[in-house]
Amino acid sequence: MPVASRKVEPVRLLRTKPWFRGEYLSVRSAPNGLRKNRWAVLVSKSAVKLASDRHRIKRAVLGRARGIPNMGQDFLVAVLKGKASKKELDSEFSRIRIKIDK
Repeated sequence: MPVASRKVEPVRLLRTKPWFRGEYLSVRSAPNGLRKNRWAVLVSKSAVKLASDRHRIKRAVLGRARGIPNMGQDFLVAVLKGKASKKELDSEFSRIRIKIDK
């Protein structure tokens, strides 16, 4: 799964309006001109204190993002609260899939 460049792409996505906002995740999206989706996950230190927990959340979000069909979009996922369980992340991504299917 391609990941957005660390220099330019996430900054461009931060200037867009949130495409989806849930209790635990905020997703911003912009077309990238490619056939594949690219994902960036932002977990701030204020949301989750331990680096190991931030990394675990990033892996969990990217794992769930594999189920999203390719649309040629860049996605920036910002984690709002670090206390999301696997069940809660699954429910957020099911709501994202429903929004994509519309």
